[in-house]
Amino acid sequence: MSEIDKKALGAFARSIEALFAGEEALETTVTAPSDGAGERHPEVSVQLGLEAELDAPAETVSTDAPGDGFEAELVTPVETEGGKKDAPEETIQAEPPPVELDPALDETAQALSKATSQYVEAPIHEREAAQGELRSAVEAARAAGGFDGIASTVNLLILQGAGDTHVPGLTDEFVDEDVLASMVAQLGRVRDEEEREALIEAYVRLGEGVAELIAGALTATEDRLARKTYVAALGAFGATAAHAVEKMLKDRRWFVVRNGVAVLGVVGGPSAIEHLMGSLAHNRAEVRKETVRSLAKIGGENAETLASSMLGDSDAKVRIESARAVAALKAGQGYKQLIEILKRGDEEEVIEQVLRTLGVLGDPSAVPEIEKRVKSTIFSRSPTEVRLAGLAALVAIGTPHGVGLVKKARTDKDPTISSAAARLLAGK
Repeated sequence: MSEIDKKALGAFARSIEALFAGEEALETTVTAPSDGAGERHPEVSVQLGLEAELDAPAETVSTDAPGDGFEAELVTPVETEGGKKDAPEETIQAEPPPVELDPALDETAQALSKATSQYVEAPIHEREAAQGELRSAVEAARAAGGFDGIASTVNLLILQGAGDTHVPGLTDEFVDEDVLASMVAQLGRVRDEEEREALIEAYVRLGEGVAELIAGALTATEDRLARKTYVAALGAFGATAAHAVEKMLKDRRWFVVRNGVAVLGVVGGPSAIEHLMGSLAHNRAEVRKETVRSLAKIGGENAETLASSMLGDSDAKVRIESARAVAALKAGQGYKQLIEILKRGDEEEVIEQVLRTLGVLGDPSAVPEIEKRVKSTIFSRSPTEVRLAGLAALVAIGTPHGVGLVKKARTDKDPTISSAAARLLAGK
């Protein structure tokens, strides 16, 4: 992506604010999920890296729309720290348990399962003799349409083929388009994290075609863990997945667009901002919210400008996510808008996050407005959660006056406030 001209970007941000200022009267009410931004966070908590909350659609366009309440942590393979433990001089490697044949399988599937079991159980130096029987069983299964069985065989070879120089050639030989589709479906059902990582690493080597299959599976699946796995897999594909993700962003179904936006947050880099600019103006709040999350992960001045502009969004959950992004990015350009929110008021959860974000930004000039939200008088008292967020912000900023307000709060009549003030001061 070419460098975005700052003036043009600023104009775009202002146009978004203007759009959202008038959007409330035009947009039908969206029932937002209860997870994510609605949660209480007594302290500043900005989650970075490869995590995203993919809210499930409250209403769907097609019958294969995902179910409600989906939340996913985007996980990519992580190398373990430290070296390997010293192994004893003599080790006995347990043989893998034999594969128990399911009596419900037909004869062809039984034969493939048996041939696969015999191959992987044989010592590596003796496996060549078992290749012929395995090949024959795979071809018989292919002729019978047993692609799921072949996919299981390929996945097992990938997971247990370390040190076997024949495995890459066998898997290439066994895989075709139908088998790949079954492999992708099975990937979504893998529960063991190490197995998922090993399979994803192997699938990446198969190229763009697999990325498109995974994107399609991500669009259709209703399983929460499967979606988590597929987003992680597309993240591992990196630039190879770009074409598949671009197709997702053009889909008419909002939840498909949202998932594509989440993937861009994992793999996009600065060049992805060009695509995210469009989704910031999407008519669904869920898409805008996920876009702000992705901007926070990508980072950079352009991301800061766009994330800050969403503090004026018509949806409270988007405003909360924008305030979190400003904290994550330490985007000082959002400071004035945060102060304006405190002055004019907003929903309680929005005010809480704005206070936490001001604490992260650390600008001493915010203390007077924060003080108004912390003080309790006969005539006005902020909700307890708002006061707690304000106290934490004052401690984070650390001016003498602000810290003095926290010290005074140790004698507050509300025991929750007094104990929290004591804990905050003890942690300084």
